Amino acid sequence: MALSLPFPRRLSGHRVLLVEKVVSTGRTLMQFIASMQQRIEAQRAAAAASGAAYESPVLGCFVLIDKEDLPGHTTAELPAELKQDGRYFVAEHVSSQLMVGLPFHVDGALPAMTHIHACVS
Repeated sequence: MALSLPFPRRLSGHRVLLVEKVVSTGRTLMQFIASMQQRIEAQRAAAAASGAAYESPVLGCFVLIDKEDLPGHTTAELPAELKQDGRYFVAEHVSSQLMVGLPFHVDGALPAMTHIHACVS
């Protein structure tokens, strides 16, 4: 999965919060985190090549709904620092039997929401 969200600036020194609505298997979230880490490493290498300072960004993850009882659930493979440093937040752990419906359009006026959002501060 390629990281398709445009970031207008370097991530150096920023705090980045990845927001996921529903985690079923966790694969999409894991792919997104891996893509973010690749982008961070590319920016770190570019900074080193130009002699610029680079401060590692701090990644965090917020999950609205986590269906952690599904077979194949992979959030156990999250980077250790996310869980150890308390930067992985889940609003609600639910059974995989629960069907979740999230509104993607309001009166047709809003475009479809992307699956994962990233906030950079």
